[in-house]
Amino acid sequence: MEYEKFQELQAKSQRMQEDYDHQLAEMEEKRVRALQDITVYYENKLQDLNAKLEQVSIPYCLTY
Repeated sequence: MEYEKFQELQAKSQRMQEDYDHQLAEMEEKRVRALQDITVYYENKLQDLNAKLEQVSIPYCLTY
């Protein structure tokens, strides 16, 4: 009887550990994806701003 309870608790503990590990892996994947998305967003924004800056700089340079 006690041994069966111990085995049940051990199995439950193992399932909980596996669930925790799975959740942790999912969170890490989401974090990496979010960082990639933010990086792409700001790289695109930087390219747009550089393009605008070049458009403004060219006429400015021609006046001198």
